[in-house]
Amino acid sequence: MTRLTLVRNVLLVYLFVQGLLPAWADEIFRPDIPIPEDWIRETVTGTVVDESGKPVAGVQVWHMMDVWQDEAKTDANGRFKLNVAISTIFNDQPRILYPQVIARTADGRRGFLQLGKSVTDFTLLKDLRVELKEARKFDVRVIDHAGQAVGDAVVFLSVGGNVLELTRTNPEGLAQLLAPPEIRINHLFADGRERGVDYIHYGGKFRRPTFPIEQDEQGRIVMRLAKVHPLTIRAVDRRSNVVPDAMVRFAPRLPGKGSSCLSFYGRLLTNDDGEATIFVPLKIEEGTTLYCSKLGYFSHAQDMSDLATRTQPITYVFEKRVPVSGKVIFADGTPAKGVALRIQGRGYAAPEESWEHNGIGLAVQTDAEGRFEALVRPERCLSIQAFRDGSSNVVYQIVRHSPIEDLVLTLRPATDVKGKVIDTDGKEVNGGMARFVRIPDDFPQGVPPTSVLTGPLKGEQKQLPLLQFPDARWDAFIVHGKYIAEVPPGKYVVTATLHAVQPITVEVRDGQPVVADDLIAKIAETAPRPMPPK
Repeated sequence: MTRLTLVRNVLLVYLFVQGLLPAWADEIFRPDIPIPEDWIRETVTGTVVDESGKPVAGVQVWHMMDVWQDEAKTDANGRFKLNVAISTIFNDQPRILYPQVIARTADGRRGFLQLGKSVTDFTLLKDLRVELKEARKFDVRVIDHAGQAVGDAVVFLSVGGNVLELTRTNPEGLAQLLAPPEIRINHLFADGRERGVDYIHYGGKFRRPTFPIEQDEQGRIVMRLAKVHPLTIRAVDRRSNVVPDAMVRFAPRLPGKGSSCLSFYGRLLTNDDGEATIFVPLKIEEGTTLYCSKLGYFSHAQDMSDLATRTQPITYVFEKRVPVSGKVIFADGTPAKGVALRIQGRGYAAPEESWEHNGIGLAVQTDAEGRFEALVRPERCLSIQAFRDGSSNVVYQIVRHSPIEDLVLTLRPATDVKGKVIDTDGKEVNGGMARFVRIPDDFPQGVPPTSVLTGPLKGEQKQLPLLQFPDARWDAFIVHGKYIAEVPPGKYVVTATLHAVQPITVEVRDGQPVVADDLIAKIAETAPRPMPPK
């Protein structure tokens, strides 16, 4: 170590201890959250350039998604390579949510690149270009509810749900964060773990604070931590065995603060005992979210109505997803390549959960041989729908706990179905979609077909085999009171979104288009259906 380096390091330590050095000047704060072995690995490559487009060597580049991922320094040509671990599967595909690369230099420049909301095509993660720009500063002072400085609190900026820049406060509760000037910040978050949390939500076109913020005499943003209490999250399987390395995500919504994001210490993995501890504010609003997930598993939703005052652990029960595979063919038996499939289902294990969707949607596609694979929840009755070029079809399948193989789905030409949506005065209704819900062939006799819309869950109908009624639906936009839908042969209940219409039933046969005058869905004499909460 040279004398100059020794003097520099001693000076930095002295300034930091005295609270005179912003925490960002020290090395990057790396969260101590290990990456589970079963997470999928991918490689991100690219080049860091300055504002003139020239490659920049020696730039620190990093990526964080749920846990600390990887970091590197650019080579002489400005090139970098990062290894990214993927914790999320949607639609049975590994998916990186809000993939991003952050670059930083010691002289206060920052670079940032985000590839949309999610990526399943990992070739998009190659040969990225990150441009460095002069950063804007966020000077922060963190205090507790009594006004005392909170040192060693994690402070970070978030963009699209992921961490853009993070650091820790010094003993005086001070920190400085830097962000590229054009980045639209979502949140500034301070997390002191057992000492409390606070955040500022930035919204609107120019991403300004959505609520008034507190500042001290030096113009620093003051973040006053809300009181919290510890709460244990426990992950077990159906046989009560512990589930380690389950990802816990906690996003508290504080009163009068607007929408929140994941708290830093709400990004945790369960330990070897299947447990993790989060810190919950004593006052929270509706919109607070808590998840516990693991690749290849699903967990049952939990009641969180008493989250702010709860003292007993919350237990998530995990079950392994079941592989389902098969192929889609045309009527002549040739494989149907590139067909989109919607897979969704409803359970029959408990009536109160019977109409809960399993979260699997349109992203499943057939390969060159017409084959498809999916991981689904057990104890489900699935509807597997295929769509391609005016052809579609649906197959129903009961899923228990054993793999299902060699399902065959034959595409059939869709039939045009036209109709009108009018109010009780005969006037045209605009907006929303006409929804065709397939009635299964083995639908019980004597039950109104409209039961497929709400589920036979009341009175004597509660004992019906609920596994018979998974949704299989086709939608068409309503424009000036008219719609035209392409649906395969079968029986359907026709309703409309956004409007309280009187449902009707229709049977569609091969090659026999249904005339518009035969399908008039009148608006019921009630108030419009309320929109679901965001």
